Amino acid sequence: MNWGKVVEVNDARVWNMMIIGQMTNVHIKPKEKYGVTQILRRRKKDRFVSAQKLYERIWIGYFLRSAEYLWKTILTVCLILLIIPIKVDWMLIVTLPIAVGVYHEVAGGLFLDVENVFHSLPVDDKVSISSYLKGAYLAALPLLISFISIQWILGEAWIGIVIQIIGLVLWMYRDLERVIQERWLTVQKEKFYSEGWKRFAGFIALGAGVFHPLCMFLIPLLLLTTRRKLPFNKVKSS
Repeated sequence: MNWGKVVEVNDARVWNMMIIGQMTNVHIKPKEKYGVTQILRRRKKDRFVSAQKLYERIWIGYFLRSAEYLWKTILTVCLILLIIPIKVDWMLIVTLPIAVGVYHEVAGGLFLDVENVFHSLPVDDKVSISSYLKGAYLAALPLLISFISIQWILGEAWIGIVIQIIGLVLWMYRDLERVIQERWLTVQKEKFYSEGWKRFAGFIALGAGVFHPLCMFLIPLLLLTTRRKLPFNKVKSS
């Protein structure tokens, strides 16, 4: 059987029905098994069964099972940012790095359960990390909102808040990514260089940026000197 000819005929039927429908103002719905309709339907379905989407669904299920632990952590870091600086405003220099550090460590701790999450499924490290980080970044939004709120309450100038937000987002994005990568290598029992002193310096720069927004420019300079890649293998079996 000439399958190329079959597909060609099916596509021709579909397009002809579409043209006739437009000319006569009569809606003609082709059968789903024919040509273009089948291809478009399959493509739409494939968007929901890609590796990225499947990993995201698995992580969402894990987050839902850990919901109580998650909301307590998020609530705690938000209260650290909001309550203490209201009493003593300069304490935000200390509470911001602490809140960010606590959130990143908790997120890293949850990721250590990756083997139990995927059970016997083969795990693609890059897709697993990127899908987990997507959820972790979204969960960090209350922390960012709390920081903006407390700075507004304390009367920080908007230009200063904008600079601080840029520095904060940049540091949270890169540091959380690094934490999760290191946790993955820990699970796989692979050696790596953690560059802990640079991470400590980054949190110092974050606190200094609260004292003076221009200090936030130290963060991108620091990240430029940080090694970007860790040794990953493509697929690991849990």
